[in-house]
Amino acid sequence: MLKNILNLNGAQILSKNEQKSIKGGITVEMAECISNGCVMQTNSPGIGWESGCGGSKRIWCLY
Repeated sequence: MLKNILNLNGAQILSKNEQKSIKGGITVEMAECISNGCVMQTNSPGIGWESGCGGSKRIWCLY
């Protein structure tokens, strides 16, 4: 694993096979936005929706 990733608090060393099996995921911030009713998609769901919630341009929230 990259040394700069291993320097993060709570980082855990993964074997090569474990690293290959990871399909992705979402951050805590992204999960919180989604739980608040925001949607995750690449295009705007419509008028009034803004992207950028949780630091991701793929999460759109209605303000």
